[in-house]
Amino acid sequence: MAAGGNDEQMREYRAAFQKFDKGSGIKLENLGDVLRELGQNYPPAELQKMGASIQQGGMITFNRFTELMATRVTSKPMSEQEVLNAFKVFDKDGTGFINVRGLTEAMSRYGERLTADEMKALIEDSMPDQDGFVDIQELAKLITSA
Repeated sequence: MAAGGNDEQMREYRAAFQKFDKGSGIKLENLGDVLRELGQNYPPAELQKMGASIQQGGMITFNRFTELMATRVTSKPMSEQEVLNAFKVFDKDGTGFINVRGLTEAMSRYGERLTADEMKALIEDSMPDQDGFVDIQELAKLITSA
């Protein structure tokens, strides 16, 4: 298996990478664009950290990109506790609940890329209360049981 995944993954990586490839690689500032093409969203500080570890002269080659992806791809799904910890970031007042708008933002910025229908289904399955809040403990169970 090549660095970063199987043949299908490598085709996906190459297709996303080539959209921004300048002939000798992608510019460091396009790393987030390529990752978003692959359904992965990271905060700017994390992108800078990732890019700094693999860029050479402000450019990232495909080989260096696949090395990065090899460190990011895991076959182990997130545990319920890991998902819960991720959502706690959006539970600013520590109540154990997140509003639907916060859930949508969290999933679109940092989670898997979901279609509008998938997001709607996730919200419905998470059973928000009458005020539009979702129990993050139940949400973590829902996501990890799928």
